[in-house]
Amino acid sequence: MIERPIFIVGCSRSGTCLLGEILKKHTEVHCLIEYPTTFKYAQYLSVHREAHQLPETISHLQKIYMKAWGRTWRKCQQCSSGCQKIQYRKHSILKPCYDPSKIKRYADKSHPHIVNVDVVRKTFPQAQFIHIYRDARDVITSMLRYDRLVRRFSTKVKINDASVWPQPWYGVRDQNHYREWQKWSLEKKMAHAWEARIQEGRKQSAALPSWQWLDIRYEDLLANPSENVQKIFAFLELSYCMTTHSHLYSKNSKKWETFLQPQQLAEIIENAPSLKVLGYL
Repeated sequence: MIERPIFIVGCSRSGTCLLGEILKKHTEVHCLIEYPTTFKYAQYLSVHREAHQLPETISHLQKIYMKAWGRTWRKCQQCSSGCQKIQYRKHSILKPCYDPSKIKRYADKSHPHIVNVDVVRKTFPQAQFIHIYRDARDVITSMLRYDRLVRRFSTKVKINDASVWPQPWYGVRDQNHYREWQKWSLEKKMAHAWEARIQEGRKQSAALPSWQWLDIRYEDLLANPSENVQKIFAFLELSYCMTTHSHLYSKNSKKWETFLQPQQLAEIIENAPSLKVLGYL
């Protein structure tokens, strides 16, 4: 039901796409994966904090999601490249990803909503959120190998002195902190962003009822896919289907051990204290 949409949230490079693929493979779920209009608006809201207070934001969120979820199967080729890639894996040919008559739940993988949960809940009060988190060292290893994110933290930062503070998407508290932040290394910036997004997830986990928020540890999902996917579908009140996690690669972790230099590693650990809280250290 659109009254109970599912939102996959978390830090960049933490496995949100992996979760989106799992939901997308379920025959009773229509899941958007970084769908252009919804994803770009999620990105906009994550840094334009002033928009959270505007009444038109809620109506706009409703409109863009209703339109995106309401697309007919003949318009699948207008979906994001992520959606199309997953469909190729699933069917070996590009074909419609769902049968509207079988759909029970609608989902969206726009991970920047990790810092937009309050406004999304105002828009969809019965929404459910799945938050996936991952070792900051692996997250930042992946970020540093992804040119678009390197640019995002260096030359294409979407905040400035005139921004509304704080900025949890980047982990910046105020204007003075932002001026310091500009001089930091990429590793330190990314560690602060990871920490801020983890703190947002912990805040929501403590505030929301158990039927509305679920935390998933990326490493546990890879190590025990069946157990964790069953947990996800039980949370969503959907039947378990083992083929939904057939694409998981169990060894996709601890890449930081061969990629990060000691100085980079020390900077990440110093600026991501939740590593210890979450049991990664």
